[in-house]
This record gives sequence, C-alpha cells and structure tokens, in this order.
Amino acid sequence: MKKSYIKWFIIGLCAIIVFVVGVPIIINESYKANSGYVTLWTAADVLSYYGAIVASLGAAIGVFASLRYSHKQYREDKRRDVLPYFAINILGNNGIDPFLSALFSDDGKLEEEQENRTRDDLTYREFIFNECFFVFENGTIKYTRKLSEEQEDARKMGITIRGNDGTEIWKNNIIYIPIKAVNVGNGCAINTTITIQAIGNKNITVTSIPISIPVKEEMYAGLLFYDDEKLLGEYSYIMRYYDIHGNQYEHQKPIKMERRGKAYHVQVSENTSHALIARENTPQMLD
Repeated sequence: MKKSYIKWFIIGLCAIIVFVVGVPIIINESYKANSGYVTLWTAADVLSYYGAIVASLGAAIGVFASLRYSHKQYREDKRRDVLPYFAINILGNNGIDPFLSALFSDDGKLEEEQENRTRDDLTYREFIFNECFFVFENGTIKYTRKLSEEQEDARKMGITIRGNDGTEIWKNNIIYIPIKAVNVGNGCAINTTITIQAIGNKNITVTSIPISIPVKEEMYAGLLFYDDEKLLGEYSYIMRYYDIHGNQYEHQKPIKMERRGKAYHVQVSENTSHALIARENTPQMLD
C-alpha cells in the first residue's frame, strides 16, 4: 500500500513539472525559431493564455477536492449519528450447593420462609432479554438458544455424577460465564451476531442467528465450559452488526482456556476492541 502511494506521488510530481515548467519552455523555444506558421500573437500572449488555462484547471480541481471532502465528511457525520455501540459486561453469577443446610431442611424441603420461592429462584436468578448459549464440550463448541436440563443444572451449580460405589458426587468443575451487551450507541444494531472463533490451529467457528438490537436494549450470551483438554487454548468472542446505512462493525474479546496445576481456568479479557469493517473487508480502527 505504501509503495502504491509513492508511485502515484512520483507520477503526479512529474505531471506538475511538465505542465508548469516543460510546456512554457516548449512555447518559448517554438517562438524563438520564428519559422513556419506565423501568428498574430506573441509568445507572451500564448504563455498568458496557457497560464489562465492552468489556473482554471487548478481552481476546478480545488473545488472538486473540497466538494469531495465535504461529501465524505457529511457521510461520516451521518454514519456517526446512527452508530450502534455495545457496552459488553461480564455478569456476576453465584452457583449454590443444593446440599447446603441453610437452604433445605432435614426432610429435603425448603425452609418455611422460602416456601413461595422455587428452587431455581434460590440457586440462580438472572434477568435476560435476547439470549443465546455456547457450550464448550467434547472437543467442540455448540450454539443453542436453550440449554438442556442437564446443562441448566451445570450452569447453576455444577453437575452430579455417580461414583464407582454408586454414590452421587457433586462436581463443580464446570465454569459458566454470562455476558451482557447493551446497545449504548445512537442507532439500532441490525443483524447482530455473536461468534466464538478459535485462534491457532483449531478449526472451530460457531455463530449465533442474527437479531436486531434497538438502542438501550441488550443481548445476552452464556458461555458454558466443561473441563475438556481438547478445547484448551485461545478464542475470540466476536460481536458483528450493521447500522441502517449498511456499515458493518465488530467487537472482539479474547478468551483463554488453560490448566493451572489441576485446576481448570477460563479467562475472558476485560478489554474490547471496536472496528469498522470496510467494504474491501479491511478493518479500520475507530477513534
């Protein structure tokens, strides 16, 4: 790209030198010969006429450049007037051990003061608008609009499995990360999608169905991570959407899944990038 700019700069400079210096010299040399076709005007008249033409062309180019810049600035202002923008936040969540005596009495029933509340209210509660889920399990990532009953239990408080002796063992080696994105921009985010994409040698890309998010509304995504060696590595959480003029934008958050000793750990970066995707599919970072 830089070499192309240098090439056109050299061509433009050569053209200016020819028009400003070369042509007047040619006119002057032609009248010095004083042979052939004899004119009623002198070299000074021709140079004056040529200067007027060059000045007119320069003025026309200046007006064209000014109009083009003004039009470009107008389009940019209009784009910013309807620019959607998401504030992406990771929600806090609290999975509660269902066997805690503080919640249940000896016979397994809820305490009297909690009789009007369901078990789900006690163990997990969220307020959601548009929601989708990504399940990291068995070496792949699955997108779903609704979790299974087993996944819901894992989301809220871990899973219960049977040991070799037939006893039930509660395991909390599952990580659930809820993410809420609120449209705090000036316009509707059209065809908004969430993509989870692997970075590196894993060929994994999963995308949600597109939905439109009006101003001040939100989109919810739940990331459910099962402890899986095959999925350890780095990923990108990507939100893509359009404004009403058809410009496409993109947010990205890095995700890292790793093993720290025996512990399974997932880290979602606090930093979020924001880019305008140009027609030639080249991201341009916004101010």
